[in-house]
Amino acid sequence: MIVTTLPNLHIYTQRGTRQRKAEFVEDRKQYENKYLRNEGYAVEYPELYAAFDESAVTIGATAAPSAGA
Repeated sequence: MIVTTLPNLHIYTQRGTRQRKAEFVEDRKQYENKYLRNEGYAVEYPELYAAFDESAVTIGATAAPSAGA
């Protein structure tokens, strides 16, 4: 995961990939709206972002190591 400022974040949408579909689905008795597109994200200045590995982050208490280890 990375953290950066909003002006440094760029979102690019590929031309010709936007699709919208809206319909009433009788089986589910609901109106469904779908909007699909190909997007890419980039940071302009690499000096303005920080990154960390999400799998290395622990939220909450962790078990204490045993005395014999």
